[in-house]
Amino acid sequence: MVGGVVTLLFGICQHAVPKQIIDIIRVVTNVNYEPIINKKFMITFVRHAEIQLFSNFIDRYADAELLRNRTEHITVVVPGDIFAGAFWDSDPFAFNRVINNGCIWYNEYKVNEIGLDQEECYACIAHELGHMMDPNQRNPEHQQDREIYADRIACELGLRDSMISALHKMIDYYQQPNGAADDNVRIENLQERINVLA
Repeated sequence: MVGGVVTLLFGICQHAVPKQIIDIIRVVTNVNYEPIINKKFMITFVRHAEIQLFSNFIDRYADAELLRNRTEHITVVVPGDIFAGAFWDSDPFAFNRVINNGCIWYNEYKVNEIGLDQEECYACIAHELGHMMDPNQRNPEHQQDREIYADRIACELGLRDSMISALHKMIDYYQQPNGAADDNVRIENLQERINVLA
């Protein structure tokens, strides 16, 4: 429970968290929570500092015009976290607007199982940021339109080809014999997104 409070604290914080507070939190919770911040743009990924992927994403796209003047603090949720139950384990990445004013799900095990490389992971992170930036993202009746909109954000960051290859890998993964009952619908939706991107 304390870890959840820590996540909420960082999620709403608008200023740098003093190192002394981080050290206290690290001792009390036995978790290394630190905000991953880049001074060039103000999107902050809040999560254990060891998730290098998100730090690298910030370094890579610090000068992207699309991300300038953004002030969101986005908690990165991984399996085992207090908020993990809000996401499907079968998803490598996902976005939830309701929790903590915006959370990105990151399942490293699923990323490796699907075989996503770093560029494809960047495309997926950009896609999830696209959900955050979508003015219509709260409308559940147009889920596929929301997915297509979010793909456009990856394209604007120059990740179109990586987004397409990531979607192809997801299709290959969900076509495996042990797939869930709803995977046929998921595969059709993924293919439609590829068609739009192509």
